[in-house]
Amino acid sequence: LSNNKWMYVNPQETFQLGSLFKVVILMTILKSAETDPGLLDYEIKFDKKPAYVPKQTYNSKTIELGKKYKVSELLHYMIAYSDNYATDLLHTKVNLDVFGKVFSDFGFEVPDVHNLNFRVSAKNYSQFLIALYNGHYLSIRSSEYATSLLSECVFNEGIVKGLPATVKVAHKFGEAGVSREVLELHESAIVYLNNNPYLLTVMTRGNNVPKMADVISNIARMVYEKMATKDQWM
Repeated sequence: LSNNKWMYVNPQETFQLGSLFKVVILMTILKSAETDPGLLDYEIKFDKKPAYVPKQTYNSKTIELGKKYKVSELLHYMIAYSDNYATDLLHTKVNLDVFGKVFSDFGFEVPDVHNLNFRVSAKNYSQFLIALYNGHYLSIRSSEYATSLLSECVFNEGIVKGLPATVKVAHKFGEAGVSREVLELHESAIVYLNNNPYLLTVMTRGNNVPKMADVISNIARMVYEKMATKDQWM
């Protein structure tokens, strides 16, 4: 991220985003909050479960029925725990004009906010995390808030598993099911390696999610080992 050098593998291959889509929801709400300061403190009651939420292999904490949550709390559940119930509630506070502008500003066609089949390449998706790191789309304060939420993501079977425990990572994973036989698992992360932070996005397709997580972890380990010796090979 410090010298804008890149390496791509299969840069034209596209995938369903799954829960990686939640980063765009996060950016949309934070963009809206920049002109509506009370938005993050707005409370929403979780009084009914949605008729459908996507299934996940990796589940964590969820919001509880009957309780009220601030938008800021729902963002934490959506990003840190990838909670689909929190995401569903947040959809009620998504400004669709801002949502569309986020996608168009990054050069994408504007999808429906509920479109689970929206497809993006790892190369193009990486733009969102680059923008959060650089702070050139949201305000610096909003960008730092977003990356702080991403650093609380509890998913540890992919990129984080391939790195030393002392390395800070801001990341988000996503699962998608193209069919019952074809599954996808992805992860995108800013890895804060000393003074040389880098970004890694890996998207996988297969029929065994734990094995796909191992692939992501192994790639993360190889990239880290190379980046950790950066001064020796540049």
